Amino acid sequence: MNKQINVSGWFLLIFAIVLLTIGGLVGRGYTDTKVVEKEVVKYETIQLPPIHDSITQPVPTYIHETDTFTMIVEHVVEVDTMAILSDYFRNRHYDLDFSHDTIGEFRVGLDITRNMLANATSEIRPIKTIVTHETTISKVETLRFYGLVGTSLDFKTNKVQFGAQIREKYLIGVSGLRYKDDVGYTIDLGIIF
Repeated sequence: MNKQINVSGWFLLIFAIVLLTIGGLVGRGYTDTKVVEKEVVKYETIQLPPIHDSITQPVPTYIHETDTFTMIVEHVVEVDTMAILSDYFRNRHYDLDFSHDTIGEFRVGLDITRNMLANATSEIRPIKTIVTHETTISKVETLRFYGLVGTSLDFKTNKVQFGAQIREKYLIGVSGLRYKDDVGYTIDLGIIF
């Protein structure tokens, strides 16, 4: 039982054009929206003047007394009185930097004289954390039709393929192949990577 199916080239061409037109008109109508929300954290320096603070002659919260006379008696050492007095009256200034990338700049200036804290200043430039929510809405086409027509350079082998793309991921279709005078048909299944 050998059946011969003769399909003219004009019929296939018109059929392909009709299916492509229907697919173009109908396929765009089946869309579904997909909402993606993501959180973006940005660190920004506040554009305000820095915060300054000064404490003049601060009072200590705790004083630890040592018995210096006992220490000197146990360990006899030579003492340079002028060096001790000059060190006692010397003014020392310390610039301390406690800055960090996530909290901002924190700088402290200390003045020490006569073995006590004479002045303390601080400068703070905080970094403000801004959390923004970005919402991306994309349209996913539920169903899209497609059609392909192909031929070899010598026109001996021809191919026609029609199908549907489902949710922009899966492909289902049928193909018709012609090699010289032999005709074959296939069912095509695929996935988009």
